[in-house]
Amino acid sequence: MNPGNLNSDIGLSQSMFGIGDEDEIGVFEMGMNRAGEMGELAGIYEPDIALVNNVGTAHIGILGSRDAIALEKKKIFSRFSGAQRGFVPEGDDYNAFLKEGVRGEMRDFGPHSTKGFRGARDLGLDGFAVDWEGLQARFPLVGRHNLSNAIAAMALAECVGTPPREVVEGLEAVRPLFGRSEILKGEVTIIRDCYNANPDSSEAALEFCDSIAWKGRRIYVLGSMLELGLESEAAHRRVGEAAARSKADALFFFGDEARPAFDEARAAGFTGLLLFETNFDRLARAAKAYARPGDLVLLKASRGMALERLAELMQA
Repeated sequence: MNPGNLNSDIGLSQSMFGIGDEDEIGVFEMGMNRAGEMGELAGIYEPDIALVNNVGTAHIGILGSRDAIALEKKKIFSRFSGAQRGFVPEGDDYNAFLKEGVRGEMRDFGPHSTKGFRGARDLGLDGFAVDWEGLQARFPLVGRHNLSNAIAAMALAECVGTPPREVVEGLEAVRPLFGRSEILKGEVTIIRDCYNANPDSSEAALEFCDSIAWKGRRIYVLGSMLELGLESEAAHRRVGEAAARSKADALFFFGDEARPAFDEARAAGFTGLLLFETNFDRLARAAKAYARPGDLVLLKASRGMALERLAELMQA
């Protein structure tokens, strides 16, 4: 399995050197951010079973469109000869396209398609209570996107015949990686989700924070979303509008690219505290001055903004 985030041409190759004689199944993440990369990865790994999580907007500035992203992701199946199995998300608007013409058995995965999944109860900041084959599992990651990832893992586990008890143990052993849906509890509770950001994941983060039953105030700090190219302004405006409709008591926008999001939130009539800043130190002072015990703080931005620094200062 890939350690850390080693999912590129170099990283995947490096990860494969970790396979030992005692290993029966290797699970590897294959990521791409440019045209041709997924085909290269499929050539390196030649998967027997492959799954596409979603067709979103990450790296759209490099690839140009969701159509191009879907075409690139579909290449994960390009080495199939007929004996392999592929999984694509149910209900996705690229579902039929991803399956079309693939030489192999293609299946859907999702809450309605994955055999053995019998539902999940949202526990807010504590994740989900998952029913798998009649067994109860406490899955600790938050947000519907993480539940979708868990269902994808369950579909793969069922496909290779993993015993249900081992699936439950695996779900309960999951821990968030740095900057990915981390919950930092204290006088101020912080959701640190700033390893990456695009319009889809940012809106999902806003929806999740709004869904939590919370007695205190909600402070959403939204930094620049990078690698969006010509789509950047429209994408930030989309997030700014969504933020203005949210339950936030305060919106802090950070970074040059985030200016259109701030402008859109202001134009949409957001009535709470609204701030735009390009200087991190000034942002930190303003956020610390505003926050008080009992607040919920969301930190969402691309990794290049290093917004995790704010979590450290607000909990100091």
